[in-house]
Amino acid sequence: MVDHKMENFEIQLVQNAQNGNHKAFEKLIALHDKRIYQLAFGVVGNIHDAQDIYQETFLNAWSRLQTYAFDGAFGAWLNRIVINLSINKLRQKRRRKWLDFTENKDEFNGWRNRAHTDSSPGPDRLVISEEIGTQVQKALADLPAKQRAIFVMKHFHGMKITEIAGTLECAEGTVKNQLFRATQKLKIHFKRLYNENT
Repeated sequence: MVDHKMENFEIQLVQNAQNGNHKAFEKLIALHDKRIYQLAFGVVGNIHDAQDIYQETFLNAWSRLQTYAFDGAFGAWLNRIVINLSINKLRQKRRRKWLDFTENKDEFNGWRNRAHTDSSPGPDRLVISEEIGTQVQKALADLPAKQRAIFVMKHFHGMKITEIAGTLECAEGTVKNQLFRATQKLKIHFKRLYNENT
């Protein structure tokens, strides 16, 4: 159910912020900051980069606020910014094998738990035990940036295919295809891991 009162409050904040009201923008940040950080960390898997992307997202949003045309939810507009920044960051760092998952294990587990707090798991929701959290991160790191982002949005944030397609500005069929490929690669990773440990 759509909370129209909250929706109207947010629209008013955006309009005020577009008119140069910094306090209204700060309130918008407060509404979305935790989710934006979780989404960034889910994609990049690195605390420091997630913090950088978090800051860049809101700087970017402020500088581009006049381009927001109220043709979709403000949160979805922010999602597009954070995902694009995260994908770009991954692509820049991919060459150097930059992820150190052992260092980020505790942060990842805490982030994963928070990401699930406000949503009920569906039948296709990935259930991750604490014991394999690190392995999930390693498996995700091997995915191409876009596949990783789609997988995180779908399985860690419960976003629908239509929402993901809107965020990435691509066809739903493309999202489904990339999600299928990501899932297959993860299955191969865990099958190989299982075989190595048996």
